[in-house]
Amino acid sequence: MAQTLMQAIPLAVLWLILTRQITVPTFITGYVFGIGVVLLLRVNRGDDPSVLPLNPARIPGQLWSIAEHALLLAVEVFVSGVDVARRVLAPRVDINPGLYYIPTQDKTSDAMVSALSAHAITITPGTLVVDYEEINGETIMVVHSLDSAMGDEQSLNEGQAQRVKRINRILGL
Repeated sequence: MAQTLMQAIPLAVLWLILTRQITVPTFITGYVFGIGVVLLLRVNRGDDPSVLPLNPARIPGQLWSIAEHALLLAVEVFVSGVDVARRVLAPRVDINPGLYYIPTQDKTSDAMVSALSAHAITITPGTLVVDYEEINGETIMVVHSLDSAMGDEQSLNEGQAQRVKRINRILGL
């Protein structure tokens, strides 16, 4: 329980920053919400179900990874949005839809990593994760794309590997 109380402090400070009201009641409100968030995020990590993958020493790195991931996603969304808009506004719609099969490349088989990776692909205009398949014991994402010439298999796998690496850094895995 002491660990939960300590982990709620940064969330209470974040609450103060977001509300822009630096008062004791606001801190207490943020602290109570922080305790709730920590309890909701608690995951079973092997033999100790109370261990949350949140280590105070890793928080700066995790925050940096969140910022990096958000910036890279914003760039991908912008570039893809411009590409989709160009295709839609052209006199002749230049699309060649197709499916790609991209391994999740998650060694931990963590559903959160797969979900966040699928989310990053899906929010990018022109792409959508439509299904997961198990092939030879490996989880594969089925991705629909407006352009089947989106990239070769190697570049798609490298992009997924980078995405999984960023997500693992964010989650502290």
